[in-house]
Amino acid sequence: AGVCQVKDLQTGAKQDVPLEADAASVPKSGARAASMLSELLRRTGDIEGSARYAELVLKVADATGDRRIRAGWLNLVGLIHQERGELQRALECFEEFLQLSRETGFAQGEQSALNQLAGIYGLRGQPEKSLAYYRQCFEASDKSGEPLGRAIHLHNIGWTLELMGRWTEAAEHLHRTIALCEEHGFHDLQLAARMVLGEMSVKRSDHENAALMFSAVIKAERETHHSGRLLRAALSNLGWAHYRAGNLARAEETLDEAARLSETAGDRSHLATVSRRRAELALAQGRLNAAAALLAQATRHASDLHLRKVQGEVLRVEALLSEAQARTDAALDH
Repeated sequence: AGVCQVKDLQTGAKQDVPLEADAASVPKSGARAASMLSELLRRTGDIEGSARYAELVLKVADATGDRRIRAGWLNLVGLIHQERGELQRALECFEEFLQLSRETGFAQGEQSALNQLAGIYGLRGQPEKSLAYYRQCFEASDKSGEPLGRAIHLHNIGWTLELMGRWTEAAEHLHRTIALCEEHGFHDLQLAARMVLGEMSVKRSDHENAALMFSAVIKAERETHHSGRLLRAALSNLGWAHYRAGNLARAEETLDEAARLSETAGDRSHLATVSRRRAELALAQGRLNAAAALLAQATRHASDLHLRKVQGEVLRVEALLSEAQARTDAALDH
C-alpha cells in the first residue's frame, strides 16, 4: 500500500500515513496526521476519502481512550456533514466537540467548536446566535494575540453582519480581515472575505464589482485545484450576479456548473440555494415547467435540512411562478 507524507503543523515533524490503513497500523501519534489528511481530502472535494480517514481517527481514539483525539474526530465528521448539507448532524457533532474540549481543557478545540457552531447557525438562518458565538471566538483569539484566529473571527463576524443587513459594520470587519490576511499571507481567508464583499455588492446592485470579486475567487481556486465549498459558492454567486445584471445566458451556464459540482459533492445545503436560483432564472426565461421542477428540488432539500432562509426564498419564487402560470392559463383561454 502507498503512503502519504503529512507535516504535523504543531511539531513540524513529517509522518507517513498509509493510503489504506486501520487503527492498528496508525499509532496514537499518527492520529493527527490522519486528521490532517482527512481535512486535505475534504478541501479538495473528496468527501468519501475524507470520511475514510476520519473513521480511522475514531478507531485510534477508541483504541487509546484519548478524549482529545475523539474531539478532533467530532470536528472532522461535523465538517463532512456540513459539506453534505446535513446541518443538524453537523450541529450535534460540534456541540459534543465543544463539550469534550471544555472537559479536557482543550482551549484551541473550544475556540474551534465555537466557530463551527456559529457557522452552522448562520447557515440555518439564525444570525443572532451565530454572531454571539463568533464574538466569543474573537475575544479569545484577541487575548491570545494569534493573528490567524483574529483574522478568521473578524471575517466571520463580518459575514454574519452582512447576513443581518448591517453592511457598514460588515464592510469594516471584512476590510480589517483582508488587511490581516495580506500582512500574514492567509490566502484562503482573503478569498473568503472577498466573497462576502462580492455578496454585498450584489445586494447593492453593483453587479460589475460583484462579478469581479467572484471571478477572482474562482480563478484562484481553480489554480490551486480546489473544488470544495468555496468554489461552488463562488460559481453560484457569479451566476446570480449575471442574472441580476440581466445576462441570462451566462447566468444559466454558471449556475449549471455550480449545480453539477454540488451534486458531485453531495452538498444538499448548497443545492437548495442553487436550485432556487436556477428556478428563478428559468422563470425569467419563460421555462415554467423547468422552474417548477427546480423549485420542487429546492423545497425538498431545504425542508429536509431545516434551511429556513432558503424555504422563505422558495416561497417567494413559488408565488412568482403561480402568477406566471395564471397569466399563461388566461392567455390560453383567450
